[in-house]
Amino acid sequence: MMTVLIAIQCSPIHGSYAQPVMYGEDIRSAADALENEGWRTLDANSSIAEQLYNTRTKKYEIDSVTGSRKYILSSMEVEYDNFIVCQSVAENYCYADIAGQLNSWVLSESAQQLEIKEESAGMRKSIASYLEKRTSYAVQKLNGLSPTQVLIKEREGMCVLRMTVACEVAPLLEQLRDEAVGELRNAMQGWSREYENLLFGVFNDAQKHNQEGTCVQYDEECRKKAAELENKGWHSLDVPIADQLSDTKCKKTAVDSMTNNLLYVTATAVVSDKSFVVAQALADNQCKSEIATQINSWVMSEAVTQLKDRGVNPEIQDELREFFSKSTSMVAQQIRRLYRTLQMYKREGDIYTLQMTMAYELSPLIDQFRDAAISELRKVKGWTMEYEDLMYSVFSGAKSYSRKK
Repeated sequence: MMTVLIAIQCSPIHGSYAQPVMYGEDIRSAADALENEGWRTLDANSSIAEQLYNTRTKKYEIDSVTGSRKYILSSMEVEYDNFIVCQSVAENYCYADIAGQLNSWVLSESAQQLEIKEESAGMRKSIASYLEKRTSYAVQKLNGLSPTQVLIKEREGMCVLRMTVACEVAPLLEQLRDEAVGELRNAMQGWSREYENLLFGVFNDAQKHNQEGTCVQYDEECRKKAAELENKGWHSLDVPIADQLSDTKCKKTAVDSMTNNLLYVTATAVVSDKSFVVAQALADNQCKSEIATQINSWVMSEAVTQLKDRGVNPEIQDELREFFSKSTSMVAQQIRRLYRTLQMYKREGDIYTLQMTMAYELSPLIDQFRDAAISELRKVKGWTMEYEDLMYSVFSGAKSYSRKK
């Protein structure tokens, strides 16, 4: 019965794929391992190796104009007793995940550009409120995307489906931009050509946030580590583990050529749950919390040092110490969407164990935290521009703590 459902629902994954050259052996090895585990494709004309290669190609293809990734990918594994349900749940998750990531980039970019242009608080709030509601619209634009990978197998009478969906970023952002500008032009009082140009800049620059998977420098160390992990039962949802280890290594060591500070702050979480989706959400939250705690601790340490060195008013010192002792949640609020540089899992019985490493651009995050913190600290009695300048120095100095990590 399950086989009949698969035959009815399957649709070919279009496109022909070139035989891999640089990563040929890795792709073949990964495909053989999946086949030995019982995975198969839905389309007889498309092999597992071809799908893995196509997925990897999409993941690492760089846009020649922006220098960022050309595509955004999302992967999911689901298990139900019905193939149709599996397919629907996996598609819906991937679409929602991609839409959420796109919208987070737009929100992050709009927050930065509106702040730079010093627009009125009312206008900033109105535009931000509008953009926050656009995720569902982005999902509608994704319907009909052809997956780069659809694998299926049976496990104890259940249908297990693994899917990866890829979406080209630039065309979708252009559609979302045109729709947003058209609606805001008609709906917002005081809308002008200046705001229209601002929104064009926001959407055009949002793609630069798509940095996941842009830093891959394959080396023997990553290959050996990946082989060890695979022998211990760890699996990847899409590209080989070695690729992800390489990207993670690059993100952890990439430095700003001007300041020698790290470009990214990273965190790793290992969680277990019966549901892969739940495990993924738990890992996301743990990584986000760890990064927020790390950033807050750097800022607090730098604040204590500078307050002592500058002989700041004791009452203001107390206010600042009290503020930073409770400001981790404020950092977390500034984090839009983390880059998943590593996502691998193993299954024991009915339990998924997921290991995830995530990265976030360090300097923009500290700047966003600084702006939010100063906005709150201005309410402190006796606050002056002198203290505001001190905070700029504190947050700037906190960035150097990444070198000491």
